[in-house]
Amino acid sequence: MEDNNQKSGFEVRNSYSSSALENRGNNHHQPAERRTLLLPDSSSPSVVGNLIKCETKEIEVLEDKLRRYGVCIKDLETNVESLNLWCSNIKQEVSSLQASLDLDHDFDCISGKEFVMEQIVCKGDSAAAVICRIFQSLSYKDNEIEFADKILGVVAFLGIVRTNFLSRIFAQYLGEHQMLAIVCKSHADASYLEKHEPDGRVNNAYGLHEFASELGIFINRRYDVLCLDNIRPYMGDCSCDPQRYLLLPNPTLPNGIPPPGFLGYAVNMIELDVNFWHWRTASGHGLRETLFYRLFGELQVYENRQYMSMASSCIKDSAVSLDGGIMRGNGVISLGYWEADVQFPVVPLESRTYFSPRRVEITKEIETKKGQLKEITVWLKSQERVLAKVLKTFRKTKEKYASWLDETEKTLGGLPCKPETDSSN
Repeated sequence: MEDNNQKSGFEVRNSYSSSALENRGNNHHQPAERRTLLLPDSSSPSVVGNLIKCETKEIEVLEDKLRRYGVCIKDLETNVESLNLWCSNIKQEVSSLQASLDLDHDFDCISGKEFVMEQIVCKGDSAAAVICRIFQSLSYKDNEIEFADKILGVVAFLGIVRTNFLSRIFAQYLGEHQMLAIVCKSHADASYLEKHEPDGRVNNAYGLHEFASELGIFINRRYDVLCLDNIRPYMGDCSCDPQRYLLLPNPTLPNGIPPPGFLGYAVNMIELDVNFWHWRTASGHGLRETLFYRLFGELQVYENRQYMSMASSCIKDSAVSLDGGIMRGNGVISLGYWEADVQFPVVPLESRTYFSPRRVEITKEIETKKGQLKEITVWLKSQERVLAKVLKTFRKTKEKYASWLDETEKTLGGLPCKPETDSSN
């Protein structure tokens, strides 16, 4: 009897009758034996019934929660699986379209870009050389390099020109430092390239320097990084074709006529690489309005030095001539001779494959699918976050359910069983 009273102590403490509570204050002077008699019998049918009903209700509530969480988890897992499959299919489609572009690639363009890359790689101690090695590596294609997808490339192979004269004079105007500048989308992306110690020294075990050391290269010079989202873009009108030429007004002499020998603006004489025809910054601007407008501004191009000199009154910014003349504006001219090692790739004017309507359509389709992939990826990440939260809640509820079952079993196990009725009676 003493053992039963101990096991059912919880039930006894919580099953005082109203009369017992009313008389509690009047019985504190009575002997303990007398006061104990006022407690209801824990084995009474009403106490046991109420206890079982309470325990059963709580268990049913937890079971209902577990069922609902289970259905939710199943739905979320189905969504995540479908979205992953969708992403995989789009990636395969983009890869196939890109492969068709590569097969249709003009040989002159391929050889030109490869030659420029090799010229940059020869600059072994430069950051641009490391970037070229990354782009040539299999690990870059497999996305194993953390910062690789943050980089658009190096200035020298993001644009194409139609003649060797243009390639040479543009490289001379920009200088090797700007030709080898790395191009990223934003300051945040550029931060993946390099970290610094508290004393300002470069951390050679991080980012670009870490990969360089693996290649046996030591970057021992400064390098520029152009962050396109942070560049002040050209805000005027552009042409409606994929190249998005800037609609700049032609210069005019004081008499109102165009200067003789004027060929155009350098920013419009660079042809965008086909892979970036539809590339945009966060504010919706392309490479021409940002990168190349930042590099060239309204640089005018003339046939020769004589024509350039005659047009000096209408040269607003700077000017170059195909025979090597360079006027940098505000009274500065460049003299002497220097043959740039790194120049822009050249695609001859007669080569039309690179700019064919078929390539335009394929690149449009690629960009459309990349946009879909970006949206689906955002949706996928959202579903994965919700799934993780629901799984966490499900596990906690399951633990609570198991704990409650265990406590219930212990509690009800201490109650006396109802005597079985004799079936013979």
